[in-house]
Amino acid sequence: MAGERASYCLSGFDPAFAELSPGMLLIAHAISEAMREKAGCFDFLRGAEPYKYAWGAHDLHTYRRTIRRS
Repeated sequence: MAGERASYCLSGFDPAFAELSPGMLLIAHAISEAMREKAGCFDFLRGAEPYKYAWGAHDLHTYRRTIRRS
Protein backbone atom coordinates (compact mmCIF):
# COMPACT_ATOMS: atom_id res chain seq x y z
CA MET A 1 0.00 0.00 0.00
CA ALA A 2 1.30 3.43 -0.90
CA GLY A 3 -0.27 6.22 1.13
CA GLU A 4 -4.02 5.70 1.12
CA ARG A 5 -4.08 3.67 -2.10
CA ALA A 6 -3.79 -0.10 -2.23
CA SER A 7 -2.85 -1.56 -5.62
CA TYR A 8 -3.48 -5.06 -6.94
CA CYS A 9 -1.69 -6.44 -9.96
CA LEU A 10 -0.92 -9.69 -11.73
CA SER A 11 -2.81 -12.58 -10.28
CA GLY A 12 -2.64 -15.97 -11.95
CA PHE A 13 -5.28 -18.44 -13.05
CA ASP A 14 -5.11 -22.23 -13.10
CA PRO A 15 -8.16 -23.79 -14.82
CA ALA A 16 -7.73 -26.90 -12.68
CA PHE A 17 -8.77 -24.88 -9.62
CA ALA A 18 -11.37 -22.62 -11.25
CA GLU A 19 -14.19 -24.26 -9.31
CA LEU A 20 -12.57 -23.27 -6.00
CA SER A 21 -11.98 -19.63 -7.05
CA PRO A 22 -8.64 -19.14 -5.25
CA GLY A 23 -8.10 -15.88 -7.13
CA MET A 24 -11.35 -14.43 -5.83
CA LEU A 25 -10.38 -15.48 -2.30
CA LEU A 26 -7.04 -13.73 -2.71
CA ILE A 27 -8.70 -10.54 -3.96
CA ALA A 28 -11.19 -10.65 -1.08
CA HIS A 29 -8.32 -10.94 1.37
CA ALA A 30 -6.39 -8.10 -0.30
CA ILE A 31 -9.44 -5.82 -0.17
CA SER A 32 -10.10 -6.77 3.44
CA GLU A 33 -6.52 -5.95 4.41
CA ALA A 34 -6.66 -2.66 2.52
CA MET A 35 -9.80 -1.74 4.45
CA ARG A 36 -8.19 -2.77 7.73
CA GLU A 37 -5.23 -0.51 6.93
CA LYS A 38 -7.68 2.29 6.09
CA ALA A 39 -6.85 2.59 2.40
CA GLY A 40 -9.10 5.10 0.71
CA CYS A 41 -8.82 3.37 -2.65
CA PHE A 42 -8.25 -0.17 -3.94
CA ASP A 43 -6.73 0.12 -7.41
CA PHE A 44 -6.82 -2.84 -9.80
CA LEU A 45 -4.53 -0.86 -12.09
CA ARG A 46 -4.81 -1.08 -15.88
CA GLY A 47 -7.06 -3.36 -17.86
CA ALA A 48 -10.78 -3.82 -18.23
CA GLU A 49 -11.07 -7.45 -17.19
CA PRO A 50 -14.62 -8.39 -16.16
CA TYR A 51 -13.61 -9.73 -12.73
CA LYS A 52 -12.55 -6.21 -11.70
CA TYR A 53 -16.01 -4.82 -12.39
CA ALA A 54 -17.55 -7.74 -10.48
CA TRP A 55 -15.78 -6.28 -7.43
CA GLY A 56 -17.29 -2.86 -8.07
CA ALA A 57 -14.37 -1.29 -9.91
CA HIS A 58 -15.02 1.67 -12.15
CA ASP A 59 -12.84 3.37 -14.71
CA LEU A 60 -10.81 6.43 -13.78
CA HIS A 61 -9.16 8.24 -16.63
CA THR A 62 -5.58 9.31 -16.17
CA TYR A 63 -3.78 11.90 -18.20
CA ARG A 64 -0.15 12.63 -18.88
CA ARG A 65 1.28 15.88 -20.07
CA THR A 66 4.81 16.08 -21.41
CA ILE A 67 6.50 19.45 -21.50
CA ARG A 68 9.67 19.76 -23.52
CA ARG A 69 12.00 22.61 -24.18
CA SER A 70 12.23 23.65 -27.78
